[in-house]
Amino acid sequence: MYIDLNLPVTHIMTESVRFVSPDTLMTEVSGIFKTTDFHHIPVLDEDGKILGIISKVDYHQLQNHFTRLGMANYEKRNDEFMDTLTAEEVMTKNPSCIHHESS
Repeated sequence: MYIDLNLPVTHIMTESVRFVSPDTLMTEVSGIFKTTDFHHIPVLDEDGKILGIISKVDYHQLQNHFTRLGMANYEKRNDEFMDTLTAEEVMTKNPSCIHHESS
């Protein structure tokens, strides 16, 4: 896919973004990734300031080897593990951000 880098970000950005708070459990993040086409989920503080971002790659790397091997109960094991982690523990901190009118 070719993207003209001279276009404003508004031409390619997603306007209806789902976000989570730092204390959101990864089971909720997992649900977002499983039910949407999002590749990244921002982590915002209570004032709406971006603290970090969780990528779908970050999420997939957390899944245990039982998933890759297709072993029994892998979904249950993943859910149990995801239920012990928060978004803050997984997110990439201080992501680079640009204004929506930037090109």
